[in-house]
Order: sequence, then structure tokens, then C-alpha cells
Amino acid sequence: MSPDKPRCRYDGCTSLANQGGRYCNRHALLTGTMEHLVPAARCCDHLEHLTTHGANLDQVAAQVGVSRKTLWKISTGRQGLVRPSTEALICAAVPVHSAVRPPAWPSRRRVHSLMAAGHSLAEIAGLAGVSVRTVAKIASDEDALHVSPTTATGIDRAWRQLRREPITAPDPRVASRGWPVPWEWDDIDDPRETRGTEPDQVLHHRIRIRRQAA
Repeated sequence: MSPDKPRCRYDGCTSLANQGGRYCNRHALLTGTMEHLVPAARCCDHLEHLTTHGANLDQVAAQVGVSRKTLWKISTGRQGLVRPSTEALICAAVPVHSAVRPPAWPSRRRVHSLMAAGHSLAEIAGLAGVSVRTVAKIASDEDALHVSPTTATGIDRAWRQLRREPITAPDPRVASRGWPVPWEWDDIDDPRETRGTEPDQVLHHRIRIRRQAA
């Protein structure tokens, strides 16, 4: 071990002290000077909420004082435990509203069409650079009116890469929805065009009417 690095101050211990601390991790826990770690699930859910509402990890990192790398590891499931203090910081973050937030229906059309062509949520998510959970939410949450710019760009990238791929049989539950496959769209971004399903913008208009009447 390097003599330049601080050692644990616990009697008889020669291990290196943890970063910024007086003890090694084992004795920090033993002496109560280190926080016990908690599952990162709440942080992961809240980060998804923030990014869905237009924030990116750089903005969240600047707001909460946690590194972008740590936020990325939590959001992708690569880090399953966090300190309670880190959890509190992340879960207290508020959405950073962008001046322009893309509507959700073009992304939803793309996801539905690719699923109808036999592509999995995991495949779409991988090409889009977003989580499988995000793609699943886009596909299933008809109440969502907007997505983040990053998500919209990623979904469009996946669409462009997969739309001309050979069509394979989708999951029976997907097939039962009657979603159009990519070649059936003349212009997938035309809100007036429909292919076997009710136009999303009409659906969203009806949702807004129901909400106003409630």
C-alpha cells in the first residue's frame, strides 16, 4: 500500500481510509461514521421522472451536486445502492423544464410500428440510448403528452435504423393491437394520417376534454 495515502485510524487496522474519511469502510460502518447504504430504486424512478419531463443528467447533476457518472450508473441499474444522503438529494430534484418539449405521439407511433414489425423493447432502447423502461412507458402511457428532447431524438434514431429491416412476427399481444408496420406509413409525422389506429393527437384531445370535464 502507498504510504502517501491515509490509513484507517481504528486501533490495529492498517487498511486505507475511505475517500474523505478517517476509517476504512468496515470500521466506518462499525463506528457509525459511515451511512448504511439503501437501495437505489427510488433514485432510479425519480431520475426517470426528471428525464421524462425534459431534464438531462447534466442538469440534474448541477442541481443536486452529484456527479453525472453516478447519476448515469443509478439510472441504468449499474449502481444498486446509494447513501441515504445521496438518495435525499436526488429525490429532492425538480424537473428542469425546457422551452421546447417534443410531443409524445411521434415517438409513440415509431415505437408501436417497430414493435409491430417484431422488434423488441430492448432492441429499440439500445439503439435509442434510453432505458427499456422509458421505451415501455412511451408505448403504454397514452396520457403522456410530451417526451424529453433526448428521448425523441433517440427514438427517431432507432426508427431510422430499423424501419427497413425485414419484418418478423411480433409478440401475439403486440399483434392484437393492430399497430401499422413501418412500410404502411406514408408520413409517420403527419398528425392527419392514420393506419388502423385512432390518431394520437385526437386521442390526446379527448383526454384533455375528459380532464376538463372531471
